[in-house]
Formats: sequence, C-alpha cells, structure tokens
Amino acid sequence: MKIRKSNFRCQRGKFSIRGRQYIPEGEKLPIVIVSHEFIMGSFTTRRYARKFAKWGYAAFCYDFVGGTFFGGSGGKHTDMTVFTEIQDLKAVLAYAKSLPETDSERVYLMGCSQGGLVSALLAAQLEDEINGLMLFYPAMSIPDDARAGNMIFNTRFDPKNIPETIQCGPLTFSGEYAASLLDMDVFEEISAYKGPVFIAHGKRDSIVDYSYSVRTQETYSKARCSLLALPKAKHVFLPLQDRPAVSGLKHFLEGRREVLEVDVKLTAIKPRFKGLHNWLTIPFTGHASGDFFEGDILAGAQDVQERRGFRTVRLCADYMLEGTDYTGEKCHIQIRNLDTGTGWKPMVHTDSAALSALNDTECYAFVQQRGLHGPYVRIFAKL
Repeated sequence: MKIRKSNFRCQRGKFSIRGRQYIPEGEKLPIVIVSHEFIMGSFTTRRYARKFAKWGYAAFCYDFVGGTFFGGSGGKHTDMTVFTEIQDLKAVLAYAKSLPETDSERVYLMGCSQGGLVSALLAAQLEDEINGLMLFYPAMSIPDDARAGNMIFNTRFDPKNIPETIQCGPLTFSGEYAASLLDMDVFEEISAYKGPVFIAHGKRDSIVDYSYSVRTQETYSKARCSLLALPKAKHVFLPLQDRPAVSGLKHFLEGRREVLEVDVKLTAIKPRFKGLHNWLTIPFTGHASGDFFEGDILAGAQDVQERRGFRTVRLCADYMLEGTDYTGEKCHIQIRNLDTGTGWKPMVHTDSAALSALNDTECYAFVQQRGLHGPYVRIFAKL
C-alpha cells in the first residue's frame, strides 16, 4: 500500500502546532491521532502512526505546544498544562477531519503517558464522536502527583502554596500546570466516555504505577475495556514490549479483545529423529488468566514441533485448562494452537455456558517467546 508522508501545521490561537501525517491510498479513511508523553515529542509516536497507516488509517502525530524537548510546535514549557494539551489535540482533530481523504465519522485517539491522560479526557468531552480509545501506560497518576507535590526529576513543591513557576531540573514549568489539577477526580472525568478502550501497561512501570490502569479499566468496565499487562515492561516500551502491545492494537481495531493469557512453563524436551526429519515433543504446565477465565493447565499438555533439517514446518500446542469463568462457574477450555507457517491459529472449545461463543468464533494468538522458560500466549477473539 502506498502511503503519503508529509509534515502538517495547524493553529491553536497564536500557537502553531506541527506534526507528521501518514495518509494511505483511498477515500473516507478512518482517523487515528497519536499523542506523545510528557515533555517528549512526536519522535516517540511516529512508529505507531506508521503502523496505523499500514492498516489503512489516516494517522497523525504531533508535538504539543510547550510540551517537548525539541518539538516543532511553538510555545514555552510555561505555556503547557494538561488542559492546553487537550486544546492542542482538539486543533489537530479539527485539522484531520478537514482533509478530503478522511472520514470525520470514524475517529480514534491513541495516547502515551500524559498523552494518554489527555486523550482520555478529550474522549470524555466528545463522547460519541470518538469510536475507540487506545492508551499506552496512561498517566492517570498526574492529578495525584500534583496533590502530593511531585514532578519529574524528583521535583518537590508545596501543593498548598504552589509557586508561579516550578523548576524541574533544567526545565521551568508554570505553577498552573500543577494547580489546575488539584481538584481533578480523573476517574470521574474519564468515565463519561462509553466507547471501547484498549490499555497496555508495564507491571514494572516506576513512573505511573500499573494499579492506575487497573482502576482505569474498572472505571470504563471490563466489558468494553481490555487491559494488556506486560510483566517486564517499564514506562515507554522497548521493542520487545512493543510487539505484543502493537499486536493488541491491531486486534482492538479489528473488533477482537484478549480472552486469555496463558503463562506457559516448559518441563522437558523429548526429541525424535528420522534422518533430517525430526520432532520435538515439549511437555508443559502453566496458568491462564484474564477478564473471562482463571485456571491451570492440566497434566498431559504438550507442544509438538516438526522440523525438516533446520526448518520448522509445523507447530502444535495441545492442552486443557481447568478453572472458573467470569461468572464463578467451574469449567474447562480445550486449546489446540496450530502454526504451519502462516501464524498461530488456536481452536478453542469450552464447556462454559458463559464462554460458549468461543466455540463458534475465529480466534487468534500472539506468542511472546521467553527462551527456555516458556512463552506467554495471548488469545484474541470477537465476543
């Protein structure tokens, strides 16, 4: 697919907002706007915009006014608050809707860290105008940090007597940045948005604790909000964490959500050879969890890998889960996950009445390898 890449500029009052747009071939393209982290820039979000464009979306990333180290947009750091960034995002949205190639009725917002908070707050304001919301390590902690007198670079201030400016290492921010957040109940604010939500957050995040995304999911309700927990990820994803997160984005946009996460633990490897043709049988155990089911892998689970020479031609993991579904009923889930070179395709069967839709729907799997320990297997389906 041919993608037209170019810079763009739009205005918010006296300020110029600059960014990068990725427009694939076609008409009436759905819109995705990606908002960056606190004081970072669109250089951290361009990789996501490029992905969206490959999937057929008109994608936009940009620099917040006064909100970057090296950004192309105008303004000083003292011009930036969460609320000015909401206005920046509104201006970019209006620009994106004005283009002849885009469909103003299909709009998605994605935000990282503070950009996630900004995107969630705007989605709550616009409600039905936003078709979907995607949040990577969203900084729902920022109002609590303001009330505690905390900012980056271990900056401390008195929240009862906020100075006119706050010096954070080499950066100077307006005291209004913190003061404007003191009375915000962020979960009450974002709850007005009733559309679908996808969140990805690292459990080792020391800047925004993972518990904030758990509470965010509870605010939106698990029925329409999927939370992807990345066990080893910190704040801002490295490439290995980006892979499952981006896979989750694609499934979300295609209407699927994660129904199971299986933590596989390998127990042995049993090779069998016939000339250059060989098979590896790998027994395993493990635990499955998610919004819909919690349980363990029963004895007898195994992964059979068929190879010709050094080329793997067929992988098949066959196992049974035993546990409880989201209604509290005991049940079993049989999974046969097959890959013949075109990607993993799980076949799922369950005796759970609440999860019976899995018996009739096409499922997809993302396998995150972890060496000899065993992979994480994430299974997605439309429910």
